[in-house]
Amino acid sequence: MKNQWRLIAGLILVLLVAIFAVMNGNSVPIHFGVATVKWPMILILIVSLLLGAIIALLVTAGTHASDKRNGKRADSETTAENDQLKKQNEELTSKNEQLNGLLDDRDKTIEQLQQKLSQQNNAN
Repeated sequence: MKNQWRLIAGLILVLLVAIFAVMNGNSVPIHFGVATVKWPMILILIVSLLLGAIIALLVTAGTHASDKRNGKRADSETTAENDQLKKQNEELTSKNEQLNGLLDDRDKTIEQLQQKLSQQNNAN
């Protein structure tokens, strides 16, 4: 939808420039410093418009390339951070399993000691 509005706006602008150019079809002198030429105003408008479009395209292309480069850099940094977090998660999971094993051993030892105590109390 966004691109459709851009297309419509562009067509309206082209139509306005075309109407303006047709209304100003007289030849006008253009001074290039060392030379002076007479060109029709419509040609001057079209050349100026094309130069403006080329300049806008170049500026936009430079910005787009910079944004793309920054996006790739951010993606690689995110991937590196993600890998580091996965490694930390694996280490913490391993430590958690070890601690759970130690807790299980402690619980078994406590049960065994309680059984021995109850046996000694029953023997007395």
